[in-house]
Amino acid sequence: MKINIEKLRNINTVFLFIFGLLLITGICIFAVRELIDNYTRKQEKRAVYIVENEETPTAYFTEFVAAVKDMYVFAKTGTKITFAKQGMKSSTWSAQGYSGVYSDYSEPEEIINFYFVSSKDKQKRTLFKNDMMVLLYEFVRDAYSEKGNNLFASVKNIYVTVPADTDGDEKLSKEDDTALYVSEYDGSSLKKVSDNIFNCRFIADNTILFCEYMEGHCIYKRYDIIDDKTEIVFTAESKRPEKNISRLQSIFY
Repeated sequence: MKINIEKLRNINTVFLFIFGLLLITGICIFAVRELIDNYTRKQEKRAVYIVENEETPTAYFTEFVAAVKDMYVFAKTGTKITFAKQGMKSSTWSAQGYSGVYSDYSEPEEIINFYFVSSKDKQKRTLFKNDMMVLLYEFVRDAYSEKGNNLFASVKNIYVTVPADTDGDEKLSKEDDTALYVSEYDGSSLKKVSDNIFNCRFIADNTILFCEYMEGHCIYKRYDIIDDKTEIVFTAESKRPEKNISRLQSIFY
């Protein structure tokens, strides 16, 4: 039986090509999973530590975040907050439309407050009276398209924060009560919409749907930003849900 050497070479070449393609695909999948896992670990690790009456002053940083109409917005960031014994417990920092800026792979810098500076008279307004961890935020915006997707409009700034250490572990994290706030574009008229949300989404222009949990029930509420009104949409018996505070802007098509 005569063996066709050329045909064997072609078969080997095809097998080597398929093997190489599978190997490259496997490496790419592994790399993507590592990136996702690394991001998830960072999100779970996010926290601001609370120190009472520390002798050495806590070091904070200030970062420019955005220009909103006639205001410059800066973020106060850090990894811990110092409080007097009677002080309220607080938190951290972000980038426009989201939160969580990491200076390295160990301790993330978190937003703990915002400064709004007028471009006209350079007067500064501090958003929160007490520093608190900012998990997520969204500044005023018109409805617009981004990478082919349309995003909902908002006439007010939105903030999802951790105001206090409610679980007593001496740090602020998403395991504590998570509050929803709104303010005018310049940081004025700050108002708390909810004391503890488990998730929230824009569902239409200037309309947010968020979930609270109370006595074994998930309570879904609709907040009208323009009219400043909240109404219950749906209540269901449920186990305590996992908090999903990862994005605020829902996409519509």
